[in-house]
Amino acid sequence: MLGKPTGIFDLEDSDNNCGSYLKKKDIITILNCKESDIDFVEFTRLNDELVIDERSFQKIWYNNKLLNKSNIKMSFDEMIFCSLLKSTYPDAEVIQQFRVGRKVVDFKIGVNNTEILLDFDGPNHFVMTKYGVPTDVRIRRDSIEKESGLALVNIPYWIQRSKNTVMAIIDGINKSRGALWSSEVFFGDFVFNDSAQIIIELSDRVNCDLTQGVGYFYEGWSGLRGQVKPTHPILDRIKNRRESLSRLLPKGAGDKKFWTPNLGLQP
Repeated sequence: MLGKPTGIFDLEDSDNNCGSYLKKKDIITILNCKESDIDFVEFTRLNDELVIDERSFQKIWYNNKLLNKSNIKMSFDEMIFCSLLKSTYPDAEVIQQFRVGRKVVDFKIGVNNTEILLDFDGPNHFVMTKYGVPTDVRIRRDSIEKESGLALVNIPYWIQRSKNTVMAIIDGINKSRGALWSSEVFFGDFVFNDSAQIIIELSDRVNCDLTQGVGYFYEGWSGLRGQVKPTHPILDRIKNRRESLSRLLPKGAGDKKFWTPNLGLQP
């Protein structure tokens, strides 16, 4: 569900650096391990940094080849978020893989005298898979909230992984941003008839900035003020008529301008 890697993620400056490559030094920090613990991992040099494509590292992670990997089924995205959370709120109490009845939630977080639950929602939660049509994440959310008495915040895959996102979820004042640069699952692929409403509702729950619509999710950053984010290749594919603009339009979409970047094309 991910395309060709591009851009380098930066744990220390996550608000301004999106990308598919993970730095070796960041992985050491995220795993809280020694450099020797990951000697077997094959890194490459890019922009004077030792990095690895996140797809390759996910395979290593899921194959349980890392010293610090437990039997808990967690994505490495969750590990990144946990590292961002702990560096932003050092006093936060974090429980990973928190059980609510028969269900398991990715995180329970206690911070600023408040407890909330967090769930990561990858593309497989919104499109047809080999297992069939997925369950609407809102049904699971409502069930867990009723059983636990706590608010559950879903973090969908189109939200930027950054400290600013962490703060937006916790304090409700900061704004998170949408950021898509390599995903090959687009809003037009979603199976639900009210997919547009689902996207807006989940984005609002993480205080995502939607004042400019959704089109900016795919656009790159110019590099001004140290901001680096790759442009999603689908924009060139659409301009060259090799991809339909409809891939960006979810079911139930109203104003098409809200959902698409300014490509100078007629929908």
